[in-house]
Amino acid sequence: MKKMIYTLCLALMALCACGGDDNPADSGGGRVIVDQSFELPGTSFQEFTFSVDTDVQQNVRLQGQFEVTGGNIQVALMNRENFESWQRGETPQVLYGSGSVPGSTFLVPIESSGFYFLVFSNTTDTASKSITTEVRLLISAEDNEG
Repeated sequence: MKKMIYTLCLALMALCACGGDDNPADSGGGRVIVDQSFELPGTSFQEFTFSVDTDVQQNVRLQGQFEVTGGNIQVALMNRENFESWQRGETPQVLYGSGSVPGSTFLVPIESSGFYFLVFSNTTDTASKSITTEVRLLISAEDNEG
């Protein structure tokens, strides 16, 4: 009975993680955090937020890539506390920091529950940049009961 409930919970989590999207191309590909192209004006940033609950989500990883046209940007992943610290001009602790680059790919494990911020930053340049990015939250659960 316990295994049946666990299986039903996993099925419900999978449905919720997909956001109810009926697009078969997204099946098994994780929850989309961002999949778009956008302009990032000089001296600005764009953040994308998502939450993780490690009580029900196991082996959570953020996987993505980005490409920049017009120069370099910085991309960082941080929790809410560190995002607020960064906004105050302090140096945050990040789970991922790209450095100033024209593009990159990443796979970052997320081990704690909470709200997370994926930040695309162009704050050190006055020129606008074009960003193309695709980022997904990958989640898998393991049945350790055998």
